[in-house]
Amino acid sequence: MARNDALDSDLYHANMARKSAKSKGIGPEQPNWFLPEWMKVKRVTQAKLARACDWTNSTMHGIYHGRTEYYREIVNLLASKLNIEPHELLMHPDRAMAIRRFEQSVKAEAIKLVHNADETVERTGTDN
Repeated sequence: MARNDALDSDLYHANMARKSAKSKGIGPEQPNWFLPEWMKVKRVTQAKLARACDWTNSTMHGIYHGRTEYYREIVNLLASKLNIEPHELLMHPDRAMAIRRFEQSVKAEAIKLVHNADETVERTGTDN
């Protein structure tokens, strides 16, 4: 086997996208993540996100259009650059924002309950 045909592990980069011949990709016919929608919400272009991730425009294009399989490192990196949680890339931004609003309202309600309980203890001098 010629040197050019051998797989050189030094050439592999952790942020390099993987292409799979068996995979049909995750394009429009199989949407299981919402990168384009998040990019639109965050007003980020492919070129800008590619630069932020230290990828080529070609790599970003393949990921964006579902021609390249994504994996945990890609999801984590894209999420961090978009300032969202990794799991949010797997749901439509509208749903993620609704969940965020719900979580915020639950936290606010919990703070009110704790505050009211503290006031009750102070007034009665007991914590029973």
